[in-house]
Amino acid sequence: MPLARPLYILLSAVLLVSQPLQGQTPPNQPLRYSVLVASMATLDDARSLQLEHNTDPVPFYIVPVQVNRAVYYRVLAGMFADRNDAVSLMNDLVARGVKESASAWHVRETALAFALGSYSSETESRTAVAAALNQGIPAYRVVTSIGGNPSFVVLAGGFENETEAAYLAGALSERGMPAGLEERRGLLPMDAGQVSAEEALTTDEEPPSPTDMDAPPADERPPVAEENQATPPVQEAETTATDENRAGAMEESREEQGVLSGALPSRPLPPPAPQRSVSGFAFSVGAMGGASPGLDAVHAYGGVTVHPRLGRFGLLGYGMIGQGAGYDSMSGFGALSLLLGEYGPLGIWAYGGYGYYEETGILDDTRGMAVPAAGGLLTYQVGNVEIMGGFTAMFGTFEEPGISIDFQVYRASLGVGFATSREAS
Repeated sequence: MPLARPLYILLSAVLLVSQPLQGQTPPNQPLRYSVLVASMATLDDARSLQLEHNTDPVPFYIVPVQVNRAVYYRVLAGMFADRNDAVSLMNDLVARGVKESASAWHVRETALAFALGSYSSETESRTAVAAALNQGIPAYRVVTSIGGNPSFVVLAGGFENETEAAYLAGALSERGMPAGLEERRGLLPMDAGQVSAEEALTTDEEPPSPTDMDAPPADERPPVAEENQATPPVQEAETTATDENRAGAMEESREEQGVLSGALPSRPLPPPAPQRSVSGFAFSVGAMGGASPGLDAVHAYGGVTVHPRLGRFGLLGYGMIGQGAGYDSMSGFGALSLLLGEYGPLGIWAYGGYGYYEETGILDDTRGMAVPAAGGLLTYQVGNVEIMGGFTAMFGTFEEPGISIDFQVYRASLGVGFATSREAS
């Protein structure tokens, strides 16, 4: 047949082109899913757990997040383009005793990460990971394809959205390591392991052992014994509880892990701010004082404050005595306080109430009266120590037979006290 040979040649060419060329780097894939192994209260605990599994064929990495004003360190395993592969890994981890149980929420979407740098060799990327770790940033490597050539990208974090990434963004900026939040893309595990071995050969390095490579795709792993398989999780509905509530429930049920001595970076991430949920109860007591200028001297004053509060509302009690500038003073009031805003350990309060103000002059003439009072209070809590700054205005009219005097008294003061942490509801 005259057309048989040309058709055969054309078909052979199509088949040849459709096969990957030897040594050609496979295409990048979006690495969108990982398995949440545990959430730890400290970076020490997270590093300890990560190092327990540093010989596992599946990569373990750490992602710090802030949930309800507390920082947790998530230990995640694997990076997959397909959610089903992550589900398979989760069941495998449960069967091997690495995880206690399987849950749909434990398959986390981790499509966004901070890119810290790209390197042409694996050795350079390992050095960059170690340098980031020495500054308290838990970084890791992903193999990618750039222009058909392998590249090793150093990343930090694995997040679903920008809000989740905000804490790590601040930590990077604080250390002078600004990095853009990007979609995490790279080679799938088997492809990355193949490229890593080939790159080592071309740079006269020893090929990495099988335990240094990423795990093969889930469908190529040996099947888990059926009696040991965890029940596959169902697809989580979009209308379930918010991420923060689900995260809070998960984080609170974490298990504490032991700390490996000497395994931590020399500069850990900042400690979490005290948990001061506005839904909880707290109590503080402290000492405050200040001074106001007179005509030729200053009037110094000082005293105590008590401030029990529940949620956004509180009761503020305040008593002070003063001396100087030609008179003695005594003041005290009780007020309702309202929390206007809370930003980590910083609280901004406004208050208003009623009290008593009295002055005694040089001639021992004493005038006193009940007066309204209003003001503002800033609080900054570090552990159980609360630093305070306040401003109070008292105003009224003093009247005696034949005398009517309008007056205003202003008090700016600083102080320190003891405060309990708010209990989360």
